[in-house]
Amino acid sequence: MLVLWFSIRPGLGQPGQSVDLQTLLEVKKSLVTNREDENILRNWNSDDPNFCNWTGVTCRGRVVIGLNLSDFDLSGSIPPSIGRFSNLIHLDLSSNSLVGPIPTALTNLSSSLETLHLFSNKLQGKIPSQLGSLVNLRSLKLGDNDLSGSIPETFGNLVSLQTLALAKCRLTGPIPRQLGRLVNVQALILQQNQFEGPIPPELGNCTSLVFFTAAFNGLNGSLPTDLSRLLNLQILNLGNNSFSGEIPSQLGDLRNLQYLNLVSNRLQGSIPKRLTGLENLQTLDLSNNHLTGEIHEEFWKMSQLEDLVLANNRLSGSLPKSLCSNNTSLKQLVFSGTQLSGEIPAEIRKCQSLQALDLSNNTLTGRIPDSLFTLAELRVLYLHNNTLKGTLSPLVSNLTNLQELALYHNDLDGKLPKQIGFPAN
Repeated sequence: MLVLWFSIRPGLGQPGQSVDLQTLLEVKKSLVTNREDENILRNWNSDDPNFCNWTGVTCRGRVVIGLNLSDFDLSGSIPPSIGRFSNLIHLDLSSNSLVGPIPTALTNLSSSLETLHLFSNKLQGKIPSQLGSLVNLRSLKLGDNDLSGSIPETFGNLVSLQTLALAKCRLTGPIPRQLGRLVNVQALILQQNQFEGPIPPELGNCTSLVFFTAAFNGLNGSLPTDLSRLLNLQILNLGNNSFSGEIPSQLGDLRNLQYLNLVSNRLQGSIPKRLTGLENLQTLDLSNNHLTGEIHEEFWKMSQLEDLVLANNRLSGSLPKSLCSNNTSLKQLVFSGTQLSGEIPAEIRKCQSLQALDLSNNTLTGRIPDSLFTLAELRVLYLHNNTLKGTLSPLVSNLTNLQELALYHNDLDGKLPKQIGFPAN
């Protein structure tokens, strides 16, 4: 009887496993191109066919389902061969120095891929519209690259997405209305691009949204009232664009909102009183717009508010005695250039958590109240460019945490209190 003996190298028992091994070696060859970096992925070597133990490789059984090579100092390019991992669920090549395009071969992973993280590289070219076929994706992060072109309309097909992050990619064009189909998306991060046009009202369909930022773009038009349908929204940042018209009062329906930033736009009209009903709001920044009218007294009753920044608008009125009447959380109050008049009320002592107070560039009159110097947490105090009178109280020495003090261009007299010390050279 003839007996045959076979010696099988460990890990190569199935044809698919051999394919994964060869593909991994091809991927390494493309990702690691400099001889100086030969120690990167050192154990990715044919001498060790147990590729499931290789750095960054995750297997299920003997099948590759994950590649996590984030922050490995890789400087090559993403090879099309990576599309041969037909069972790949997670792919993270972020925080490297990879160059070249995003390969369309990634679309071969449409039946399995749930995570695609390529952010913080030097990738170039347009985002392939074919990525819209990756219908199982839950997280797509391409931010901080040197990409070009627009957001593919096909991204509207990614209905399983929970995170879409495209910040700082040099992308242009409008925000596609097709993104309104992403009913499961919780984070939509589009800031620091060159987008133009309005926010499509269809985004109001993305009712799972918790985090939405499109700051630092060239977006314009009015703010759609449809944003008020995003009832789960906690963070909304549309600052540094060219939005015009009035702030929709319907934003006051966003009861879970904690952060609202509309800084540096061209918004007009008055601040909607309904915003003062946002009981979870911690930060409100409406500075550098063309807003008019008075500052609602109800702002001082918002118990969670920590940062109230309304600087450089065309507001009017004075600081009320109800200042901080129901707010012990306020840390930053910035009303510079808001046409405030009248005196600083003694009731400012109620703002005991205050760390930064900027009332500069207004027409405030009267004396600086001694009660202001009871704010022991104060680090920044700007009162310059007003018409304040009198002398500066020696009680200023109580502000032991004070780092910045500006009082110039007022009608103050007398000498600087000797209690104010200056560091030696």
